[in-house]
Amino acid sequence: MAAVSSEKELDTEWVQLIEEALDFGISIEEIRDFLNKKRLTQKVVE
Repeated sequence: MAAVSSEKELDTEWVQLIEEALDFGISIEEIRDFLNKKRLTQKVVE
């Protein structure tokens, strides 16, 4: 069985997307709220 790294790898596209959102003046809290709403909506649909 392969060893599992304790570090999580970041998806470079997500990192870039978040950096761009921050450059446009969107706060970390706004990004979190958006992602949480998206996740909750997705669970309701399933």
